[in-house]
Amino acid sequence: AAVNERLARAWGVEAATLESLADAVAASAPNPSLLVLDNCEHVLDQAALAVVMLGERVPDVRVLVTSREALHLPGERSVPLPPLPTGDDAVPDGSGPSDGSRLFVERAVDAGWKVDASEVLSSTITRRAVERICRRLDGLPLAIELVAPLASLHTLDELEERLAEQPDVDRTVRSPHLRQRTLGEILDWSVSRLTEHEHAA
Repeated sequence: AAVNERLARAWGVEAATLESLADAVAASAPNPSLLVLDNCEHVLDQAALAVVMLGERVPDVRVLVTSREALHLPGERSVPLPPLPTGDDAVPDGSGPSDGSRLFVERAVDAGWKVDASEVLSSTITRRAVERICRRLDGLPLAIELVAPLASLHTLDELEERLAEQPDVDRTVRSPHLRQRTLGEILDWSVSRLTEHEHAA
């Protein structure tokens, strides 16, 4: 029901069921259309139903789904996304900071880190400190986003040391997704998604 409600709100239509939603979208959607469904791993079945229904009734609709699991639908093309590149090897020509360090600095500044982002990224010393932190986080965007706000509380060296010893897994970070408020919660949520075989491994 939540998926149907979100889709209806996104398209600006009134719909009580998935069928009525598909009909309403078919009548009002521009041609061609792009629908983006983000973070679908916890509603895979309903997201798959919505994609199939809209695909049947809306001409030239394309759907981009982000999820830890594929929908396994006919015609689906999966594009695995690796971790963000970090370190000097991420930008071999030395032309600038890596994507991981850019994300870290952007989220840290958004959270109140009182620095000039361009100065942090242009300074070899601070950029390398940020790169080391991002490498400790395996270049994972969510981990970088959760740790970056701590830059306003610690120096980069202190933050790297804290991550080496023990991550602040219980420090709350504001997020619209409850499972993503702390590193501990994202780890717990990730483990809960494992099959028995994966958990044993």
